[in-house]
This record gives sequence, C-alpha cells and structure tokens, in this order.
Amino acid sequence: MSVHLRIHAEIYLWVMDLYEARRQVLLRLIKDRFDNIQARFARATGISATYLTRMLKDGADPARKRIGDEMALALEEKLDLMRGTLLNPVLRSRSEPTGQDRGASAEISPSVPGNTDDHPAVFPVQLKLVAGSPEYDLEFLPAAGSAPLVFHESWYRLRHLDPARMFALTVKGRTMEPSLSDGDVVVVNTADTAPADGHVFALNYEGELLLRRLVRDEGAWWLTSDNSDQRRNQRKRLHEGSFVLGRVVLKQTERI
Repeated sequence: MSVHLRIHAEIYLWVMDLYEARRQVLLRLIKDRFDNIQARFARATGISATYLTRMLKDGADPARKRIGDEMALALEEKLDLMRGTLLNPVLRSRSEPTGQDRGASAEISPSVPGNTDDHPAVFPVQLKLVAGSPEYDLEFLPAAGSAPLVFHESWYRLRHLDPARMFALTVKGRTMEPSLSDGDVVVVNTADTAPADGHVFALNYEGELLLRRLVRDEGAWWLTSDNSDQRRNQRKRLHEGSFVLGRVVLKQTERI
C-alpha cells in the first residue's frame, strides 16, 4: 500500500554525532538563558558543576561525559524545552526555539521547508554501531543522498508516534524480499523496542545493522528473513549481545 509523502529535497544538516549536537544545544542554552554562566545553569537543573563541565567538553577530551537519552529528557522537562530539543536536536526545525522566551532558535538544527509542528519530518540516517553495546551514533545524511519524509502531525498522533524518536533507513540487499527491496526506505520507531511476533525491527546484531522479522519459537526470539532462500538467509537467535533499535512502522518504495 502506497503512502503519499511530502518529501522536501532541500535540507541543510550539520554532520555531527548525536552527542555533539546535544552538547552544542546545551552551550546555546547556557548562553541564551543563563548569560553564559555555567554555575547558574547547574543550580537551575540540580546538576553538579563538575558533571556539567564534563558534559560540555568536546569530543576529543577523554573526560567528556556524553549526554544520554535520560539526561536529555530530564533537562527538557526541568527547563520546559520543546520535546526533542535535546533528545534529538538535529531533528528539530531551525525555527524552533530553545530559549525560555521561545525566541532563540537552535542553529544546529536542519532547515527544512515544512518541518514544523504541523508537519514534522523524519530524517534519513546512517547508524554507527558497536558490537555488544546498545548505544549508537547517528549520522544525518545530506540532501544529496536522501530527503527527509514529512507527514502531517495527525499521522503521528493517530498512530501514537513521536517524530523525535524516529529515523529513516535505506534498505540494502535482498534479505527481506519481497517485503523490503534494495533501495526501499523504512521509518524506524525507536520508542518501540519490545520484541513482537511477526513484526520487522531494526537491530544491532553483533555490531551489524539488520532489518529482520522477529518470530517467537521454542521459547526464544529469532531474527528471520522474508527471502525464500533460507539457506543463504538462515535465522539467527536474538541473544544478550544483540539489541533491538526500533520497530519498522512504514516503508517507502518505488516498486509497484
């Protein structure tokens, strides 16, 4: 079934990892809302000055403390920020504010026509995975490679989806044919990581990104291929060293 998408070809993205994007937003917040005084920010959020200093160190410093999802969500709540300002900063429109008066814009965010509260965008990414770790970095693709997908806010609302917790991936290979073909684009909901029988998920399997259908069998979860050639696409067991990244909620294809 085809879904009509509003796809905007022009996009400007800062190519940086997610944690660096969060650090940049934090620096901007401290400057705009707390007169660039870190101690005031620390008092307002309850974060120790030492911990804040580590969060603000650049990526080359070994003492740097990454701003994880839980911290990003906590800061958004404490500072009354728009959802996604810190959780997924590069998914927010450049026109969306981060200051207390909602008058300051986040300059590290992409400028995308239509990426507004009424029409949020889902952005194409590449994932940088590490074997045995649930953490991953996102590299947001420039417009020349792939355009964002934009839906009306009602599409998300009716499906109980949060665009700030979603990204798009390009399917590579024929493992999931005929359901997913090489070159298709799928939208992944990272808020839904609980295994579900018969559904397709994006997974970190020993450091490799896989799109597979999960099946419950013999008291265990299995990663299965939709391709009929099961000799080349044997099922794999979902074990402790593999991680569900999110459920595939939509595909875009040019195959009819």
